[in-house]
This record gives sequence, C-alpha cells and structure tokens, in this order.
Amino acid sequence: MERDHWIPADEWPHLIRRVNKAQADMDELALPFDEGTRDLNVLIRLTVEFEYYLRSNRSAAPYTERFVRNYVCDSILGGVDTFVRATSRSSRLIEAIPSRVAWDRMASLSASSFNQEFSATYHEFTTETGFGSKCRLLLDLYKLQIIFAVASYA
Repeated sequence: MERDHWIPADEWPHLIRRVNKAQADMDELALPFDEGTRDLNVLIRLTVEFEYYLRSNRSAAPYTERFVRNYVCDSILGGVDTFVRATSRSSRLIEAIPSRVAWDRMASLSASSFNQEFSATYHEFTTETGFGSKCRLLLDLYKLQIIFAVASYA
C-alpha cells in the first residue's frame, strides 16, 4: 500500500486481515446473492476502514486531520453507487428486516452517540451468522457512513 496513505503502514497487515475475514464470512453466506458479492466486498472494505478511522486516536495538525477526514468522506461518497446497487439487489432478500437507520437522523446524532451506534452495529455485523441480517447490518453501517460524510461537509 502507499506510504502516504492516512493509515500507518504498520497497521495495513492487520486491517487487510480484518477486511479479508469479514469478506470471507459474508461470501460464505452469500450464495443467494451470488453476483452482488463484489458490491458487498467493496462496502465491507470501506466499512472496516471507517471503523478503523473512528477507533484511531489521531492527533495530527489540523490540516492533516482535515485531509484524513476528507479522504474518508470522499471514499464513503465514492461508494454510494455500490451501496445503491447492493441495496437494490438485496431488497428481495432482506425486505422482512427493516433498516434501523433513518436518513433524517443527521440532525439528531451527536458525535458520541454516532460513534456508539456505529460501534454497536459494527459489533453485531461481525458476530451475525445469518446472511439477511448480516447484509442488513452492512447496509445500515453504510447508511451511517453516508450520514457521517454529509454531516462532515455541512
């Protein structure tokens, strides 16, 4: 990976292992989804990176912090088309499992409540074993990321 990436080079192996594990867990369950696995894998990678971003204790200069936040938000927004495809493709599989994330939640979430909700949902995602529920959790996690990105640019 690039040396000038915001994630330190010594963290990459661990992060890549986490992405690969999450993707493998989802692939195992994704037989009914089949063609859409690539979209799910993209969302998984972006979600694992975002979770790392929220957990990391950064204390760089404000310019660097702004660069990192913009990079993270640009990555999230770059995945919106993938999110839309995955949502469309999975709608038949997960229609009985309602989303817990409403789009209008931007104004009501504080930074700490956002972090708590994302962390709790991420933990559920990593431990879920049913494809429909796991897929719904992944899509909800990505909705939270979109809300974060939009709020960051507001």
